[in-house]
Amino acid sequence: MTDFSSASYWAPRLAAELDAGGFEWLAGPAAVDFAERVVLDHLARRGGAGASSAADTNSATAAKPGTRAVSDTPVDPAMPADSAAHTSDDSCADSSRLRILHFGAGSSSLGPDLAARLAARGVCADIIDADYVDLPALPAASTSSSVTLARARIDVLDPAALASAIRERSAFDVVIDKSVADAISCGVAVRAPAGGAEANIEVEPLVALLANLHAATNAHATWASISYSGTRYDDLGPEDGWAILEKTLLAQVSGQPRLVDGRTVYEPETGVWGWVLERV
Repeated sequence: MTDFSSASYWAPRLAAELDAGGFEWLAGPAAVDFAERVVLDHLARRGGAGASSAADTNSATAAKPGTRAVSDTPVDPAMPADSAAHTSDDSCADSSRLRILHFGAGSSSLGPDLAARLAARGVCADIIDADYVDLPALPAASTSSSVTLARARIDVLDPAALASAIRERSAFDVVIDKSVADAISCGVAVRAPAGGAEANIEVEPLVALLANLHAATNAHATWASISYSGTRYDDLGPEDGWAILEKTLLAQVSGQPRLVDGRTVYEPETGVWGWVLERV
């Protein structure tokens, strides 16, 4: 049985995918649309420079912090560029830049594509593509932009690795993953982060991830989590440090095999869900 939480599985797979020109999974362009909107909504909620009208772009799924909004209809969250207020060049001081961590980046071009879109809107952001295995550079042909991002090795289940990333770059405002929560949930229990009520005991990987990301993010940070599961975060409680803002169906997967870059890809018959969580 494949262990989707194992580095021994992902390291050779990602290397092969990158050698072949890159491979995109989970909703492709819809995932970039979703991530872009989440970042703009984050800016609108915190009252910073960015997209003052972003929160109105999908009223069917927008929600106040701590509440749930659920849509079971796929949406196109992309907005015209002129709907966002742009930051000027002289406003892009380090203190005003959004710190964005795209973890489990693998062979995805989401990071560079999102960076290009935010730059086009005048949004100041530093985006890091990270994975828990070493990542070669993305092939130029695999991304729709010419943006090159820093690619870091960060194991989000390792509090020390995240703490090191914070020391180097400061805490994150937005974190993004595509099915990382799904993959780690296939793994065995891990040691609870030190300092918590459950320190020195073993917990489910998702519980550790919630705690580690809480420690690595700023107040009211936003987590955009793209998942095959429509119930991944249903059991969140106040003790987990994150509240659900939104759950949106981004795509419906047919369950039929399909050809992708000359390879047959088998996906489950399921939805691809976009979850938006806020640090509380």
